[in-house]
Amino acid sequence: MDATMEWAEIKGEPDAWKNYWQNPNSRIINFIGKDNIPFHLLVWPAMIMGQTTKYTLADNIPANEFLNLEGRQFSKSEGWYIDLESFFNRYKADQIRFSLASSAPEAKDSDFNWRDFQKYNNADLVGVLGNLVYRIMTFTFKNFDGKIPLGQDLPEEMLDLIKQVELRKNKIAELYNTYQVKKAAYDIIDLARLGNKFFDEFQPWKKIKENKEYCGKSLYTLFRLIEELAVCAWPILPDTTEAIFKQLGVDKKILEVGWRFDTAISPKGDHILNKPAILFRKIEDDQIKNEIQKLEQALQKKDSSLSS
Repeated sequence: MDATMEWAEIKGEPDAWKNYWQNPNSRIINFIGKDNIPFHLLVWPAMIMGQTTKYTLADNIPANEFLNLEGRQFSKSEGWYIDLESFFNRYKADQIRFSLASSAPEAKDSDFNWRDFQKYNNADLVGVLGNLVYRIMTFTFKNFDGKIPLGQDLPEEMLDLIKQVELRKNKIAELYNTYQVKKAAYDIIDLARLGNKFFDEFQPWKKIKENKEYCGKSLYTLFRLIEELAVCAWPILPDTTEAIFKQLGVDKKILEVGWRFDTAISPKGDHILNKPAILFRKIEDDQIKNEIQKLEQALQKKDSSLSS
């Protein structure tokens, strides 16, 4: 509550905090660590309920367990930590966000380790999601004059894929609504896998020679998948979502598109794409070795200072 009051003061609207804490229609969600459960679940609500003035109680209190670093507890005094400023200078924010979401300690203590960070980036973001977007963008840009092909009168197998996308999107929405971000991250990549599988099976490099119209409809269907994939990924990969929308030639912001199962892509064959661009780059083994060495060196330096 104090933080909200300070924010209101800084904003120049000293009573703005009341819209959150004294508004019966506001919805307060407290994200905490498991060590804070007794206070936020028992002590703080009791304090709130004991006041003469009515305040809004938390609607939900999702509590995570602990996140360790390479099998050990984080400790700044021992040098066993990652400096956030330098971390974000070396890697994209979305790479970090996705790795943390994928290893989130939602049900039990978990571990951040550099090898997993590399795997989440190289296997999932580069190999699955980034690969899907880039291969479809480049193929379409080359073979359909930089436009999304005609998407009207789709055959049954393509309508079935769109239906699968809708079902998966609804599932991901439910995971977000129940604070299961780790599972949502997995399902986002799995949706991208579905797109890659469809692309591999219909083999557009062959179909375009046999039936260009059918090939175009297949690509339109995949662009629909990519659009919905971007919406699903936005809470975890906001920068990537904006980059995908830009490549798709969608002028609307993600919040304007919203979560409804709709499309900003024209099915008339006149939707112009922007130039394809690679979304993620691989993290090399040498980079990861260097990160691990820096951690170990910091720990050794601390041990040496204690023994001297």
